[in-house]
Amino acid sequence: MKHGALRLKSTYISECLARFKSTGNPFHFARAAFLVVKQRRTQELLHGVYCGLTGRLPRVLAVDDAGLPSIVQWATALAQEDDWWDRAAVIEHFASAFAVGGLPEDFEGSRREAIYSTEGHLILGEYGENKRVFHITSDRCTVNHHYCSDRAVRHVHAIHPGQKAGEYFVTTGDTAKYLDTWQLSAGELRFGERLRPSLAGFTAIATVGGETFFGSDFSGRRNYVELLDGTKLFFPSAASRMYVVAFHKQGTRYLVSVHRELSVFGRGWAISILDVQLRHFVHCASGREDADKTANLMSLRA
Repeated sequence: MKHGALRLKSTYISECLARFKSTGNPFHFARAAFLVVKQRRTQELLHGVYCGLTGRLPRVLAVDDAGLPSIVQWATALAQEDDWWDRAAVIEHFASAFAVGGLPEDFEGSRREAIYSTEGHLILGEYGENKRVFHITSDRCTVNHHYCSDRAVRHVHAIHPGQKAGEYFVTTGDTAKYLDTWQLSAGELRFGERLRPSLAGFTAIATVGGETFFGSDFSGRRNYVELLDGTKLFFPSAASRMYVVAFHKQGTRYLVSVHRELSVFGRGWAISILDVQLRHFVHCASGREDADKTANLMSLRA
C-alpha cells in the first residue's frame, strides 16, 4: 500500500463504497455488494459488522512515564514515512549484503512489513498480482511461487519470525486472508502450514515482551490488535477505521501502530501506542495528509 494510497481499480470494493458515499448513487453500493459476493468476502463483511456491534472502543489512559512524549514524537515521524519499497529501493538498501540484483525486472514491490532480514538471509513478500516470496542470500536470489496458483491470494501482506527456530509468519490478502508459517531450513525457505484459513490478512506483526501481536487490515471498518490465542484489542476511535500500516516496538513495554486510510476515504493517518504490559492504549492521535500533519494532530484522551 503505497504511502496510504492503494492503486485502486474498478474491482475494488472500497472504491465503490467511497463513490457511493460521495455521490449517493445506489449503483455504486450495488456494485460493492456484487463484488463482496463475487470475491467471496461475505464472511469478512459479516465479521466487520460483528466487530462494529460488539467491539468496545477503549479509552486512552494516561500513564506516568517521562519517556512517553519522546516516543510520541518519534511515532509521529514514522507516520510520515513511505511503507512501499519498489525494486530500486530494495536494491539500494540491501545491495551491500544481499544478491538483490537478482530480483526479476517485473518485481512489483513490497510493503516494509513484508521485508525481513536476519543474519545472512533476506525474505521478501511481493505486494502485487505476482505475489511471490523471495529468499535472498549474499550470492543467490530464490523465488517461491507457492501463492501464484491461488487466485484468491492477491498480495503478501507481512512477514515476521515465528515461535520456532527458522519459522516465519506470512500473511496474505485480499480475498484469501491467510496466516501461514514458512520454514527456513538447510538454506531453503519453504511453506510450512496454514494456521488460519480466513480473517487473518494482518498487515503488521511484531513481538514485544515475548508476545506476538498482529494488526488487522480492514478499510473503513473496526480494526484491532490480535494475539495468537484470538484475543482482540480494538483500537481507539481515532485509529479504529484505518488499516494498520506498520508496527514498531519500543523496548518490552510499548507497541507503536501506524495507521492509514485508503486515498478514496480521505488520506487520513493515525498513530496509537499500546502498553502491552497493562493491555491499555496510552496514546492515540490522527491527522490528514493534505495538511500540515503536525499542526493538525488531534490527540484523543476520551
